[in-house]
Amino acid sequence: MRRVGKSLEERCRDLLTATWNHSRAATPATLLERELALTLDHIEGLRHQNQHSRFSLDHLRCDIESRMLNLQPLPRHYVGYRWAQQQQMINQLTNARVRLEESQRRLLVEYGNRMRELHDRLLELLNMREQVREDDGDSADRP
Repeated sequence: MRRVGKSLEERCRDLLTATWNHSRAATPATLLERELALTLDHIEGLRHQNQHSRFSLDHLRCDIESRMLNLQPLPRHYVGYRWAQQQQMINQLTNARVRLEESQRRLLVEYGNRMRELHDRLLELLNMREQVREDDGDSADRP
C-alpha cells in the first residue's frame, strides 16, 4: 500500500507541476487541482506530525529503558525498604513501557487509517479531474 500511495502522490505532484502554468481561472478542473494540492499538503503535514510523534515516543522509550537499566539489582539477602522501593520503581517503569508500546501501536494504526483516507481522496479527486477534462474536451492538452 505504501508504494501505491507514494506513486499516487508523485502522479498528482507531476500533474500539478505540469498544469501550474495554465490559466488559473476558476474552472472545475482548476478547482479540483487546488483540492489536489491541498490534499497533498495535508498528507505532508500528517507525515511530519507522525514523524515528530514517533521521535518523541522513541525518546521516551529510551528514557524509560535507560532508567530500568540503571536500577541496580540488590542482593537477595537485602530486604530493606530500598528493595521494596526499587521493585515499585521497576513495576512503574514496566507499566509505563507497556502503555508507551500501546500508544505507539495506536498511533501507527491511526496514521495508516488517515493516510488511506487521504490517498482515497487523492484518487477520487484525480479521477474527477480527468472526467472534467474529458467533458470539457481538453483531453488533447492533458499531461
